[in-house]
Amino acid sequence: MYQDNSQKSFWWYFIRVLLFTVASIITILLFSDWNYGINRTVGWSWELSNIRFWLGVLLYVGLVFGFLSMITVLVMKIVKLTK
Repeated sequence: MYQDNSQKSFWWYFIRVLLFTVASIITILLFSDWNYGINRTVGWSWELSNIRFWLGVLLYVGLVFGFLSMITVLVMKIVKLTK
């Protein structure tokens, strides 16, 4: 029973941390200058067809998931200590 309760609270905190992170990124993007790549040829279609691009995306998604999991576990331990 304890493991089930702990798992539920982990995902609850994980979703909170994830939403806070996404909200922060959206806020940064909304209040930025939006002038990335101005007066330059971007060539984004070549990047999307390159396998190294997708391996990099997979690596960074894994790193972000691990980072968010670490933050979630730390937040859970801090909350448990303050109760």
